[in-house]
Amino acid sequence: MTVLVFLGRKRSGKDTSADIVCSYLDGSGRQYERIAFAGCMKTAVATMFDVPEELFHDQSKKEVKCIHNNQFSPRELLIWYGEMMMAKCGGPSFFVDIARKKIERALGENKIVIVTDLRTPIETYAMMELGARVFYINRENHLGPLAADAHFTESGVYVSKGVLEASSYQHYTEIDNNGLLSDTTLQILHDIQQILI
Repeated sequence: MTVLVFLGRKRSGKDTSADIVCSYLDGSGRQYERIAFAGCMKTAVATMFDVPEELFHDQSKKEVKCIHNNQFSPRELLIWYGEMMMAKCGGPSFFVDIARKKIERALGENKIVIVTDLRTPIETYAMMELGARVFYINRENHLGPLAADAHFTESGVYVSKGVLEASSYQHYTEIDNNGLLSDTTLQILHDIQQILI
């Protein structure tokens, strides 16, 4: 049972890191499933506003007001929808429960699971319960300090990191993504190969 999870701020390189792992797994012939806590939100909002779901995955468009007569950015709509659904459906565990069911189903099919968007403490505790391998993608030198008005999913990254470190969680690794992509790739592949031996 292998769950590989990427923790980090927006634009830290979580999706790029997951892409590296997926490419490696494609080459090795292993079955895997890529899951995101925000995956169901992206599908729902794309359907609601009749826009391609790829808009929510395109880094160059996430902050651009390009939806509903250019009134909203993809990120703004995800925040709105996520907060509304959590308020109506029992709090922050709502999306965690959906993702966890998908993860458990994929594990039941003997797939390696790759989770691309770990941020909040409730997500972190759920992944710790599953014994997931958590990779913190450190890109602090490029991202700079967190904005004072950052959304809770951004500030939650540091709380989650603190939870993992304070508990001495044995399946936690920090990946330095402040240098060259080739260096990051080598570090990720080295760690993944050790895990999957």
